[in-house]
Amino acid sequence: MRAYELGTKTSKMAVITLLLFFATASGRTQLLHTPSVPPSPAKVPAYQTVPAGFETLGFIEYASVDAKCSAVVPTTPLNIALSGPAPTPTPAPVAPVPDGCKSGGGWIQINNDVIRVPQNAVVMFPNSAMTWEEMFERNPGAVVCTSSSSCSFQPAVPGESGLAQTDTVRSPFTYEAHIYGNIVNGNYIAGLVFISQQATNVFSGFIEKIDYANATLIVNGNRVQINDPAIQIVDLNGRLFNKGRYSIGQASGAPGVVSDPRFAADQSNFTIHSTTGYPMCIPRVAPGTYDPATGTFDPAGGFDDPQCPEINRPHDATGNLIGTFTMNAPGAAPDILNPFPQDPYTEAPFEIGDSVTVVGTLSLDLQGNTYISATDIEDTSAGIYTFPMTDPAYVNIRTLIMGTGGIPNPSFPQETARQAVVIGFMTDPMRNVDISAIDIDCNGFLSFRRPAWVSNFPVEPGLPLVGRKGRYQFRATTGGTFLPPVQYVGTQVSGGNPGRQNNGLVFDEFQLPIPQFIFPEVLLPGGAPVTFNFEDFPFLVNGTGPWPAPSTVFDSQLQQLGAEASSGFSNQPIGQLNPWPGAAAPAPVCQPVSNPSPQAHALASFIANANPIVAGTLVTLQSTGSTPVTGPFVWTQVINPGDPFVTINNANSPTATFLAPVVSAPLTLTFQLTVGGNNTTNAAIAFAAVPVSVPPPETPPSVVVTSVPGNPVSSGSTVILNANGVDPSGGTLTYSWTAPPGIALTPLATDGSAHSFTAPTVPIGNPPLDLTFTVIAQSSNGLSSSTTTTVTVNPVRDTIIATKARYRQSFARLDVGVDDPTPGVRLFVTLAGPNGEEPTINPATGQPYTGEMGPVVPFATGSFALTLQNVPQPSVVTIRSSAGGLITANVTVAP
Repeated sequence: MRAYELGTKTSKMAVITLLLFFATASGRTQLLHTPSVPPSPAKVPAYQTVPAGFETLGFIEYASVDAKCSAVVPTTPLNIALSGPAPTPTPAPVAPVPDGCKSGGGWIQINNDVIRVPQNAVVMFPNSAMTWEEMFERNPGAVVCTSSSSCSFQPAVPGESGLAQTDTVRSPFTYEAHIYGNIVNGNYIAGLVFISQQATNVFSGFIEKIDYANATLIVNGNRVQINDPAIQIVDLNGRLFNKGRYSIGQASGAPGVVSDPRFAADQSNFTIHSTTGYPMCIPRVAPGTYDPATGTFDPAGGFDDPQCPEINRPHDATGNLIGTFTMNAPGAAPDILNPFPQDPYTEAPFEIGDSVTVVGTLSLDLQGNTYISATDIEDTSAGIYTFPMTDPAYVNIRTLIMGTGGIPNPSFPQETARQAVVIGFMTDPMRNVDISAIDIDCNGFLSFRRPAWVSNFPVEPGLPLVGRKGRYQFRATTGGTFLPPVQYVGTQVSGGNPGRQNNGLVFDEFQLPIPQFIFPEVLLPGGAPVTFNFEDFPFLVNGTGPWPAPSTVFDSQLQQLGAEASSGFSNQPIGQLNPWPGAAAPAPVCQPVSNPSPQAHALASFIANANPIVAGTLVTLQSTGSTPVTGPFVWTQVINPGDPFVTINNANSPTATFLAPVVSAPLTLTFQLTVGGNNTTNAAIAFAAVPVSVPPPETPPSVVVTSVPGNPVSSGSTVILNANGVDPSGGTLTYSWTAPPGIALTPLATDGSAHSFTAPTVPIGNPPLDLTFTVIAQSSNGLSSSTTTTVTVNPVRDTIIATKARYRQSFARLDVGVDDPTPGVRLFVTLAGPNGEEPTINPATGQPYTGEMGPVVPFATGSFALTLQNVPQPSVVTIRSSAGGLITANVTVAP
């Protein structure tokens, strides 16, 4: 029998902490006073003719904010959807008022120094970023104890952060701030602000018990509760849950616990994970006790939380946990060695006996007991790796240090800081990683800096070769592409395709705020302090645009594509720090745009190959009439309560298709079309409502065929044909194929749905060859239907050999020569751009510089030449032929 119940062991730390608090309460009020702001400027010696950089770390004695928002945010439902109908989605937040209220600055006192926090300052918490004003706005209040047995929740006092020792309502525990800034004319002005309870506080031990209902672990007798806000999550199957990313979740003001959203676990980049970086979780119920209608089968008996299943922590034949293992590929079928395949799109559960390392804040509950509100948990007992060379993979960053560069000042000799350190883990040691800065411009767009700091950086393979399996260690000491400095650094799986897993966490990429900067230092010991170079920080000089900014590069890309709503409010822009922490504020080099691009127009409609639409009917979603005609286009299904989930084919094309699902009663499926939003247009949205009816008796199955690669295919290539059918009667479908003469089909699936074949070789100069295939879908209930598909095979491409590509600078002339023996072929030349990435445009015509090649003189079979006069100097030229050939040739330059 498994022991999952939460123990009643009381932490001795609670009594000790409270006694210390009560014993020093009167002394604290005598020692700490609210300072006068602004304070009198500090005295600066005459030799200090430039602002002096300062770094301070200490307890927050006092904090204030210049202005406060009047935000209107709807209440998030707190019910937990374990089974049954999906909960109603929460409406979108209303824009805060007044305009710009979230950008307010204020004051902070540390080590008796009163420091100005500028307007537009963004504060970095352990796993979140917020403005200085939001730090006060999100103060949840605190549990306050008047004795060791009398504690109650007290709401936040307006204008207090709840983190300063002079606040009237606050936790008995202290909080620290780490600030980089400059002393400008005697005034301490912050440039970068970091806040935590204790940045280096780490706690380790073994999990003794688990309380699933309260997302709590008992570690070495101490209560550890994940600070995991309850939010709305739609998994990859379209099911909607109200829960946390890593557990059942909690909300501020929940009974017994006051969660502080400022210290929550990361909501995009997983901070609850195994040593290898695989995301971990606490199930919402004990394993084996979930609703069998919607749960994941537990090999030990019963059903598990589908968001945190036991299958992701396999056991050996004796029932013991397997510490280190590699997951199967996504969607793998059971086999003898792995009868219960893991789901790499879902987290792995913590288990009793696991060794964990915890980072969090010390908190009080309403009974006066202390507990750790965890923001980071690493399970060192789980060495989980994902299937090699396959998405999803998970990567994280554990150590991050960044130099800020700087330009030496002859009057103040300094050693510039040109270095960076990034260390982390990845679950697929067979692949490499890309590491780079995460840039953000003044319009709020995040991007992974290219060229990257390093691409295809090797991951350590582990024993018997070298290093710790899955670890990467990057160190740069010469400057370069890692400057200018940024707020975040990111790691991506080389060649991976980032996305979201079932709990909404991003896989294949990870980004982390930089916790430690290295600023320029005095070159000669004993010299005057140098200025910290905040003017080299683009996000401080230019601002970051509408607040809040996207939480990851992946989110930002989806917003720019129009596939995800913008997270920022245009009336809450974050601009340059004011006052500027330096001698003079630099001029911004990025101009915000209120309407950066024209508005797209979206029209969504559909056609079907049957009326009424019943199970198996092929439905085509159309964007006819939408602009721009080049898109981009994104089709998604809007999941209403009770709707079945369907697979959309070609979801990023002007037209998309799906097969109508089996329904027990008539219903209407809703699909959303997003057009534009690729930084050239503002995205537009339209909807198509597709009614689906219950099929009449004896309705035959339907079948559609797709081929990979799509038409046309190359001669000699391998083509895979896939049949996908729906049987309205609920029977099992098998498929049989008829191929053209001379084509041999190789079965790839036991039901006959997938086959492959090798495309024949079509000689150069011949027309494309059409191959027609027929497939019959036979139901176990006796009904059948058939369809045909055509695969077009292109002829073999001809061979082009470049003999000359030379540019004469003194004549602005380009000479190109090639050999191509194909009879009757025509050849065309196009000039590429200065870096070879785009065609060079002729300003007179607005079209690329191009020309058709002719035979050389004297006439030689298969030899062609072309001379272009008065053209700009290209780096490469592209030559294509009417027989399908295509090459790119580098251009040599002569005087």
